[in-house]
Amino acid sequence: MRAGNSFSQGTPSHMNASFSSSVGSGEAIIANIGGTNGTSVTQDNAGSTEDQSALLGLIATADPAAISKVAAATAESANARAVSTASSSTTTFAATSAANHDQNPSVSTASSSSRHHHSHSHHHNHGSSHSSSRKHKSKGDSQVAPGPRPSLTVPPAPAPAMHWSRARVHGQIPPKELRAQTVNLVGESVYIFGGCDTKTCFNTLYIFDADTMHWSQPKTYGSIPPPCRAHSSTLVDNKRLYVFGGGDGPHYFHELYMLDTDTLTWTNPQTTGDRPCRRRAHTTCVYNNCIYVFGGGDGVQALNDTYKLDMAEMRWSEVKTTGQIPIARGYHTSNLIKSQFIVYGGSDGHECFSDVHVLDLDTQEWVKIDISRALPRLSHTATQVGSYLFVIGGHDGSRYSCDVVMLNLVTWSWETRKIYGIPPAGRGYHASLLYDSRLFVFGGYDGQTVFDDIYVLDLSTCAYLPQITDFQILLRREDEDAVGFVEQAAEQVQQL
Repeated sequence: MRAGNSFSQGTPSHMNASFSSSVGSGEAIIANIGGTNGTSVTQDNAGSTEDQSALLGLIATADPAAISKVAAATAESANARAVSTASSSTTTFAATSAANHDQNPSVSTASSSSRHHHSHSHHHNHGSSHSSSRKHKSKGDSQVAPGPRPSLTVPPAPAPAMHWSRARVHGQIPPKELRAQTVNLVGESVYIFGGCDTKTCFNTLYIFDADTMHWSQPKTYGSIPPPCRAHSSTLVDNKRLYVFGGGDGPHYFHELYMLDTDTLTWTNPQTTGDRPCRRRAHTTCVYNNCIYVFGGGDGVQALNDTYKLDMAEMRWSEVKTTGQIPIARGYHTSNLIKSQFIVYGGSDGHECFSDVHVLDLDTQEWVKIDISRALPRLSHTATQVGSYLFVIGGHDGSRYSCDVVMLNLVTWSWETRKIYGIPPAGRGYHASLLYDSRLFVFGGYDGQTVFDDIYVLDLSTCAYLPQITDFQILLRREDEDAVGFVEQAAEQVQQL
């Protein structure tokens, strides 16, 4: 634990208004529309000609039963081809229209209508091209080559890219302005608890359906926690939410509450052992049936201690860690990957940090990672997406940001991607999570405004990343040979 001044004297000047506690929680299939409408039509017409030839051959043999049988089969085959062609054209139109709309909505509308018209005409004139061609030949006139089909002249859609959009939500209640709240994904539902606006802390539970974009405020029962912000909420066994710590104004908590998401009943579990001191702006994770707590602030000083709660015995104990222990901090993020507890950024009330530390929960040793590019952040979110951490927003010591940067956990380097759409306003103290290849960002605060919005980052071409789970985190210490580390990282990248 590192002594220091009160967190209320931090940078920026208003940072103690809330502490953000964000615990981070197949291969990309880029739809290749493939062959054009012209190609599929040629195949359909060829099949149609073969069916007609078979029918004409039977007519010559004057076999009525066989003629009826083949005629029925020919009609069924033609119908199947028509449905297939219509489905293909519709899919092509929808995909191209959506992609063009992202770049130029006005042009997209016109070109989409044109493509739909020609596709529609094509289905109704499925056999007219053959009769027209025969008509030209019978006249003996010079043959006129048919013009290119419109579908072949439409420019290809750009490669899919990540895209921001504001979620259009609905429900019985309007979204609440919140900062320093917690979010947890349970199935397809997002459980939002606590947080505050510019004046008041809350102990309200909201449920957001990430598929239907529907808000609800269910009735809860039992020993409901007091209003709080900058607490932690840890999901255990995909059913129970354990809320620890947090605060309300000058008050800091160290009580533990549990929500059963099946019955929506709160309890206040009794624990034994060496309980952590009161705190907020800490982070947690669950590993080997233990909840681990790191850092935060108690209103007097920033903390860098580590505690664990054994869920079998409901007993607290302090974890005596070794190695390169991080400077005391709150407002940081942490993510658990296998046994590695990754801590990034945060602040001690004076400085905004850019360092990354990893605690091996098996050996209880800290390692400070050598990252060449300094990227200070506090009150941000960091969400694991495969072998990356997607860091969104936060404060860099001078301003709030809406940037998205990706920390490669194999090479320990920062990366960026081109992102389209309209991003959210710069903010911190928000919450985020990953669901169905999309990152959801809830609420937040920019120093003046508390937000009630939800933004969605569609990963698009990066949608395959969550499926990358078989990778090893190489701990590159600050004093380690860089050449040897790069060689190991390169070898692992080739295996992914």
